[in-house]
Amino acid sequence: MRTIGVVCVIAMSFAVIGAAFRECASGRSSNMTMKEQDITNKPEIKPGPAVTEFKELTSVKGTTKDGAPYSAQIYESTTGVRVSVTRENRDSSTQASKELQKRIKQAVEIVERDTKMDEKGQRVGDRVVATFAKSNSSENDVAVLWTNGAQFYYIQSSSLPIALEFEKKFYR
Repeated sequence: MRTIGVVCVIAMSFAVIGAAFRECASGRSSNMTMKEQDITNKPEIKPGPAVTEFKELTSVKGTTKDGAPYSAQIYESTTGVRVSVTRENRDSSTQASKELQKRIKQAVEIVERDTKMDEKGQRVGDRVVATFAKSNSSENDVAVLWTNGAQFYYIQSSSLPIALEFEKKFYR
């Protein structure tokens, strides 16, 4: 009798444990289903555009061959692309415009041409995006050139996207 009682207790224990296991397993699968539904119903999160940082490598000041004071800096992007920016202080907006025209005559291609506007929407000069032949190379450099009153600016790089990002970050 004792043996039958022990066997019954063991059998009932297995039955209870089995039922509990089945309940837990069904609960897990419904939780998994809910989690899967939560994942599929969530909007897709797309990363924003990568923000390129620029580190200044060098800075110089001087005078151009025709006597205009200038300052120039060379930067390196986080992707390793170098960018140079130069600002020449001309005597007048007419002189700055003449310098712009002189430079774009050397361009291989004019990519874009428009007016330069200030933060109030007023025209302050001209803006040109162009490619230029590199010395002793089959590749081209790109430049964003513009005037702002008597000042003539140009950003030069081997990468058009990096040059435009630099301009947008620091000059627009």
